[in-house]
Amino acid sequence: MNWTSLISTSVVVGMVLLSGNVAAEQSKKVVAVESPKETVAAEAKKTAQTREIKEPVGLVSIEETQFGLIIGGSFGGGILTFDGKSYDFELGGLSLGANIGASRMAAVGEVYDLTTLDDFPGTYVRVEGSVALGGGVGGMTLKNEHGVLMRLKGTTQGLQLNVGASGVSIKFAAAEKKAIAEDKEQAQALEKAKAAAQDAENKVESATDATVQETKSVSEKIADQAGELTDKADKMLDSAIDAAADAAEKASENIEAAVNKAKSK
Repeated sequence: MNWTSLISTSVVVGMVLLSGNVAAEQSKKVVAVESPKETVAAEAKKTAQTREIKEPVGLVSIEETQFGLIIGGSFGGGILTFDGKSYDFELGGLSLGANIGASRMAAVGEVYDLTTLDDFPGTYVRVEGSVALGGGVGGMTLKNEHGVLMRLKGTTQGLQLNVGASGVSIKFAAAEKKAIAEDKEQAQALEKAKAAAQDAENKVESATDATVQETKSVSEKIADQAGELTDKADKMLDSAIDAAADAAEKASENIEAAVNKAKSK
């Protein structure tokens, strides 16, 4: 093989190797880039994982004997359990779907985003399953004008609950309203009593602090006066000691002078 052929062969081999490296790098980039569908799916999964799951704060139940009252949208009754207490309520706007021949059933549900009893009554309309709710599965999700959510489902097999065009109307019974109002008045009175007690405690604490400060001030004044008297007493004692020393020294001089005088005679 001459030098020209050797050089040509080397050039060809180098170009092949270079093309292989470029292709490998391009394939890595292609693998690293996600398709738009994969990106959307990943974002949706991330959003679903980070979405806050609401937990129920109350329960509702409709007894079998009450269900006959709500067929055709007339008012029936139910029980709300909230904050450790039970409250009777009236509802209307539910109707039967499948198994239209049924006349009795039981329905249960969970309540979400309820912070005060005043927000429970209202008109509940059906919402789609875009809200993440914990505490149970199935049923239909309803929401009222106060933002309270309720997931309600029938427990009788083959029976489906439907919501009327105007939604489900819920209100407390008259007797329950009166009891709730009385509970609220008692709670307000209790809060006022707590506030008054706290105010009295604060005043006592302030008076105690003032008394302590005044006592401390008086004690400091007495201590200062006692210190001044002690200083005066110390000065008077020093003066008395100095005077006594001077008198003793003078007496000693007089005695010595008298002795010397007696000797000279």
